[in-house]
Amino acid sequence: MRSIAICLAAALSLTIALPATPADAAGAATVCGGTVNLRSGPGTKFRVLASYRNGTKLTVVKQGHLWFKVRVRKVNGWMNASYLCGPGTITD
Repeated sequence: MRSIAICLAAALSLTIALPATPADAAGAATVCGGTVNLRSGPGTKFRVLASYRNGTKLTVVKQGHLWFKVRVRKVNGWMNASYLCGPGTITD
C-alpha cells in the first residue's frame, strides 16, 4: 500500500512539472532537414510561402502535433515539426 502511494506521488510531481499543452511552449528552433517549405497552413495542401535551408534559425510561435507555426525573418507560416530541431521540438 505504501509503495502505491509513493508511485502516485512521483507521477503527480512529473505531471505538475510538464507544460499544460504543447501549444503553450514557444522558442527558438533550427531547420534540420535539407530544404524545408514554409506553408500558409498546417499541411501539404497549403500554399508554399518560402523555402529555407538546413541551419536556418526560426522562432516557434505555436506547437501542434505534426506542424509548428513559426516565424522566419518576419514571415509567419507553418513547418512540418519533423524537420525542426531545438528546444521544445520533437527532435530535441
